[in-house]
Amino acid sequence: MSTSNSTARARHGQKHARVCALLLSGALVACGAEKNTSTPTEPNSAPYMAGRVTAITQSGANFGTVRIEAVPGSATNGPKAVASVDAVTVVLDRDGKRGDFRTLAAGQWVRVWFDGAILQSYPVQGFANTIKIDSLGITPTNPTSNATPNNR
Repeated sequence: MSTSNSTARARHGQKHARVCALLLSGALVACGAEKNTSTPTEPNSAPYMAGRVTAITQSGANFGTVRIEAVPGSATNGPKAVASVDAVTVVLDRDGKRGDFRTLAAGQWVRVWFDGAILQSYPVQGFANTIKIDSLGITPTNPTSNATPNNR
């Protein structure tokens, strides 16, 4: 076999590999381009806990953590959780419409469902699957942790 035939076959093989890679990436993009047009709903199971959002830590443009306390202001009473919120987390506003991390605010009463492992610390820690907002939260003029939530 001549060197020119080997070179031609190698180029053909490279060209074939590039075409296959291009087709595969196109197929992956097409699969990923499908959008879920269904309206998200809260899970059928009971939430892990319900409580007031007492702290929010933003880690990026649209993700971070929220601290939720069933008995706000108490150091030891009631369940507490730190829920990580990311792009996969379903955040539902009071009307059941989809929101995101930016929809959450201190003082809101929420219910949280976790996904996967939960660290059994105090407060517990895990990734939120769904957070349902049940009230608007504290008015900005009265930001104390024991204030009555608006529109509850």
